[in-house]
This record gives sequence, C-alpha cells and structure tokens, in this order.
Amino acid sequence: MDFDIHPIGGVVPIMEGYRYSTLVDVVMASKRGLDPSRPVHLFGAGHPMMFPLAVLMGCDMFDSAAYAKYARDERIMYPTGTRFLRDLHDLACSCPACVKTSVDDLKEMDKSERTRRIAEHNLHVSLLELKKVKNAIHEGSIWEMVEMRARAHPALLDALKTLVAHKDHLERFEPASRRGAFFYCGPESHERPTVTRYRERFFSRYRRPDTKVLVGFEDAEKPYSRTYSKEMSAISRKVDASFLVASFFGPVPIELDHMFPIAQSVIPKDLDPEVIRRMGEVMERHAHAHGYPLAVMWDGEETLSFIEDIAPVNRERDSDVMMCRAVLDMQFGRGAGDILADKKIEFVKSRNTGRIRNVMIDGAHALSLRAHDGRFTLKSDGARLLMKALPPPKMRVVVEDEPAEFSRKGANVFAKFVVDCDEDIRPGDDLMVVDTKGELAAVGRALMNREEMLAFRRGIAVRVKSTPEE
Repeated sequence: MDFDIHPIGGVVPIMEGYRYSTLVDVVMASKRGLDPSRPVHLFGAGHPMMFPLAVLMGCDMFDSAAYAKYARDERIMYPTGTRFLRDLHDLACSCPACVKTSVDDLKEMDKSERTRRIAEHNLHVSLLELKKVKNAIHEGSIWEMVEMRARAHPALLDALKTLVAHKDHLERFEPASRRGAFFYCGPESHERPTVTRYRERFFSRYRRPDTKVLVGFEDAEKPYSRTYSKEMSAISRKVDASFLVASFFGPVPIELDHMFPIAQSVIPKDLDPEVIRRMGEVMERHAHAHGYPLAVMWDGEETLSFIEDIAPVNRERDSDVMMCRAVLDMQFGRGAGDILADKKIEFVKSRNTGRIRNVMIDGAHALSLRAHDGRFTLKSDGARLLMKALPPPKMRVVVEDEPAEFSRKGANVFAKFVVDCDEDIRPGDDLMVVDTKGELAAVGRALMNREEMLAFRRGIAVRVKSTPEE
C-alpha cells in the first residue's frame, strides 16, 4: 500500500515480556516486504536498552509513554536495563535531572515531584542513547553497539542470536567498508554480515595463483605480510608457493591482508570455543576446494625442507601485481583482475610506507589504493577497462540519458533517475555510471544498494567522483 510511513504495531506485549527474539522475527519479516524508501515506525518502543537493536533492523521512528509509565512506578531507565529507585545506592547518572540530585533527595520528594524528576531522567537517557545510535551509524559501528548492549540482558542476547538467521537480508544494506576498525565483541561477531560477506566472496571471487604449493600460517599480528615476511622470503627463494593465513575471517591469501576488514580489525588472541569451531569449519571447506597439488601448514624449517624436496621449482612473481589482481577480483567481481593482463603496469608508492598508492596501466592513472581500507578508488581509465572485463550489469548503475549528461559534467546521480543497477552493489562500492546505451557517464561511489536506488524518489544514489573527460 502506498503509505508515507509504515508502522509495525502490536508488539508492546512482546517487549513488555522481554520476548526480544520474537520481536526480531516480527520486525525482520515486516522489513523484507516493505518499500525501503519509506520510514518504519515501531510502535511502543520506549526503552533505550533496545533502541540499537531496533535501529539495526531498520526501524527509523519510535514512540512510547514508557518514560512516564516507568516513572510512576519509580523505575529508572538506563541503556543497560531498569532499576527500581528503592534498590539504588547512587543514581550513577549525569543528566540534568540527576546531576544535582541524590537517591535520598528523590525519596524525600513528594510523589508528583519524584515522578516528574524520574520521567525527566528517563527522557534524557532515551534521547542520549538515540544520539549514540546516530553516531554509531555514522561511524559504521552499529553492530558493535548492538553486541555490547546485548550483554545487558539475556533476552537481548537471544535476540541478537536470532538476528543471525536474517543476516542475508541485512548484508545487502551493510556498507562495503568503513574508516574505523572491526571490533570483536563476542562469538556473535563471527556472524556479522561483514564477516560472512568476506567468506562468501573469497570462495566465489578469489582466484588462486597458478602455483603448486600452498603454505598456510596461523593467525598472527597484522599485517600478516610483515609478520611472516622472513618465512615467506625463505620459502620463495626455493619454492614457487602461495601463502595463506587461517584467520578469524576465514582463509586470507597474503595478497588480501591489507584489505578491509582483514587488517582493519581488532580480534583477541584467545577466542571463544564456538568461534574456533566455526573457523575450523570454514578452513575445512577451503581444504576441500583450494585446488593446490600440495598444501601444508608452516611448522618451521622442517616444513621448508619437506616442500623443497617435493616442489623445488622457483618462479619470479610480481607480488604487487598479484595483490592488485586479487583485490580487484574481491572488490569488483571475479574477472576484474584481468584488466592487468598483458598491460604495462607501473606503481606510485608512498615514500613513508612503501605501499602502493596509484596504479598506472599503459601509462594511464587507472586506480588509487586507499590506505584506510586497502580498496581501490576507481578512475575513469580504470572504469573503461573494467567495462570491457565485466559484462553488464556488473558494477554498473544505469541512469536515464538526460541525467547521464549532467553526470558527465560531475553532477551526482539521484535515485529517481536510476533505471537499473547491479544487485551486488553495496553502499560504499566504487562503480560505473552508464546511460541506457551502456556508455560510461561517470565514476562514483554508491550511497545505496539496488533495492534502495529503485525505490527512493529523492536523495543521492551515487556520489560522482570523476568523469570520462577528467
């Protein structure tokens, strides 16, 4: 139905009964069938404890009289739960309603004043939590916030685990990368869309080098290429081998160890048994699919002697080209790395770090490698090469012809002019903007996924970064 706002109602008894797992199923079932351009209003959602979870599921608006109802019962709200005034030793709050008030002061007030003061506190806490949620969205850390808040109540933790069943839907809206690091908050972190996306793209997009030997390493300090540089150098002098790390995220080829989220993550050394079991399952999947004639885990000099006797073939390989090829495939799709084949490749590197900054293909500046997430910023010359390597509609947003002319002059792409879009595009992806004839109009970065671009009638779908004339 053509509503401006979609309300989800009838859930107050569910929330009052702390049946947050049921709430997750209700909201996610609703979200899957709703137009993503219209805001969703969650009726009766008034406790700050569940705001982050509701927002993560896609709820935009809330209304509730809980702040006042709780105050009448002398119940004080916190982001981690509810406390009765009679049970408190200290208010432990610096909001305007509490900063100059003590527990004893509240108890000595008359009933109406005490209720008003607690209601003010509950409102301040609710509004502050919503501001924290907005910051988390802006930083890309909303998942971390939800996981940390879930530790406040077992019912929230159950809800978070229920949310895992809906991660296929949530992944479509998850940004491609972010500036901050991926923080591990518990075993549930292993099921975040960012992690599952990396694993699935590794198995569907990554193409292994044509070596005969794969040497695996245990997880270690990042970047792995620096931690294991001596071992890899010793092996490469004697054997033509590829290198891989068995990491929290899954198998990580050494070519990808600077790419988000691998290097940009903070993972504890001692992981939960549940996570270790899942990691083992992923590595077992890789063991059945890797295709190398010989694969071994590094165990010191004995490993080197063993593989040297079996495969004493050494070939010179350009590690920079291998890295670029692997990142291109992972970022844009299998086959994107072919734009480097049979081309003259030159690199502009940072004087301070020695890392690649720009990639020149046949003398043209095609790609820039971002330091903060190890992904490529696409230039117009690189986009032309990708359009030849990737068949339509891969990494393309098709816009109406007249707006396409404005994009050729640097104008952003508005959602209402989008005709079609690759379904694999995620917010933050670099992509090609083309007209209805398939000709390049601009290169930009997605702010929406396909569903949103086709649904929204206002707002920017693609922020244009460069044009064919530049």
